[in-house]
Amino acid sequence: MKRSHSRLILALTALVAMAAALGPLMLRQPVVPPILPDLSTASEVAIAVILREAKLAQADPRAAQLRGNLACVLLAHQFDSAAAVEFRIASELDPQSFRWKYLQGLAESPASRSRAMDCFRAATALHKDSWLPQLRLAELLLAENQPQAASELIADSRRLAPNELRPALAEIRLQLLLQQPAAALALAEQLRSAAVHVRDLSELYAAALFQLGRSQEARAAALELQNESLEPAGWNDPFAASVLAFSTDPADLIAAARSHAITGNYALGITRLKAAHSRAADHPDYFPTLARLLLENGEAMEAVRVADEGLERFPRSPLLLHLRGSSLFLLGQLPDAERCFREALQLKPDLALARLNLAHCLLKSTGRPEAISTLEDTLRTAPEMRPARLLLASLLLDEHRLVEAADQLQKLQQLLPPDHAELRQLQSRLTQRQSQSQTHPSASN
Repeated sequence: MKRSHSRLILALTALVAMAAALGPLMLRQPVVPPILPDLSTASEVAIAVILREAKLAQADPRAAQLRGNLACVLLAHQFDSAAAVEFRIASELDPQSFRWKYLQGLAESPASRSRAMDCFRAATALHKDSWLPQLRLAELLLAENQPQAASELIADSRRLAPNELRPALAEIRLQLLLQQPAAALALAEQLRSAAVHVRDLSELYAAALFQLGRSQEARAAALELQNESLEPAGWNDPFAASVLAFSTDPADLIAAARSHAITGNYALGITRLKAAHSRAADHPDYFPTLARLLLENGEAMEAVRVADEGLERFPRSPLLLHLRGSSLFLLGQLPDAERCFREALQLKPDLALARLNLAHCLLKSTGRPEAISTLEDTLRTAPEMRPARLLLASLLLDEHRLVEAADQLQKLQQLLPPDHAELRQLQSRLTQRQSQSQTHPSASN
C-alpha cells in the first residue's frame, strides 16, 4: 500500500513538473505571420525596404520589436491599414509597451477616428505622464465637435507640457468652439509675442478676430497665410519621428526636419537631414531646409557652405540665394550679402523676406534713404509684413518724416496688439517728435 502510494505521489509530481514546463508553451497563442499589402503602387526603393523588414519579422513573428519595425515602415509609406494590424500585433506581444498602442492610433486615424481614439485612450492608460496620446485624443474629439470631452485632456496636456506648442494651439481651438474668442485671442497674442510663426496660429488668430467682430484686423491677419515660408505647426513627437525615419521619400525626411525646427530642436533636424544626404539631396527643398536650420542654429559659416553646395545643383534657386545672403550678412560680408539678395529678387521679385533683408543690408552699407525705399517696395508686395513696417516707421522717425511715420503706425495698430512693446515705443517716439516739431516747425515734414 505504501509502495503504491509512493508511486502515485511520484507520478503526480512528474505531472506537475511537466505542466510547469509545458504551461507557457500551451498558453502561447499562435501569432499570425506578417501579411503584406499590395505593394504595386510603391517605388522600387520603398518595396525593397518593406520586404527587408518583412523578412526579419517573418523569421521571428513573436518579436514585438520586429513586428513594430515592419509596422513603422508600412506607415511611413502610407500603408496605414496594414501598419495598424502590425502595430496591434506588436502591442499584443508587448502589452506593457505604450509605444505600439500609440503608433497604432496614428495608423488608425485616417480610416477610423473611433478606433484611433480607443488606441490613444489605451496608450494614455499605459503612460499617464505623457501628453502625446492625450492631446492626439483631444484633437480627434475637437474634430468630432466634442469640445467638452476634449477640455480636460487639453488641460492635462498643457500641465504636462507647458512649453509645447501643440497643446496651446488645441486650447485656442477649444476656446473658439466654446465661443470664447476673447480668451482664444489672448492666448494667440501671447504666442505671437513669443515669436511663434506657424500657419495654424495665423489661422486661429484670424478666426478669433472674426468671432470678435474685428473684421478689418482679421482680414489683415489672414493675409499672413499668403506667406510661403509659414510652416504647419509641428509635433515634438519622437515616436512619429521614428516612423518617418523608415521613409524612403525625401519629402518625409525634410518634413520631419522642419517639424523638429518648429519645436526648436534645430540640432536634431540638422543631424537627420545630414544623415539623409544621399537619399534627399536631389529634392529641391533639401538644401534650403538644411541651410535655414543651420542659420537658425547659429551656424552661419556652415549655412554658406550648404547653400553653395545646393546652388551647384540648383543655380536658379532664389531661396538658396536668399539664405546665402542672410548667412553672409551675419558674418559681416555686406557686399556679397547684398549681391545675393539682389540675385534672389531678380529670380523671384515677390520674395518679401529677401527684400526686407536687403533693406537691413543697405541700412548698414549706404544709409537710411535707400533702405527706406527698399522697405516701401517690400510692403507693396507684402503689406502684412510687420517687421518691415516696424523698421520703416522707425527709419521715418529718424528722418523726421512724421506724417509718413504716423501713417505707418496707424497701419501697425491694425496688425499688432495694443500692448506690443515695439509699437508702443514707436508711438512714444512719434509723440515726442510731434511735440518737438511744434516748438521747432522745421524739424518735421
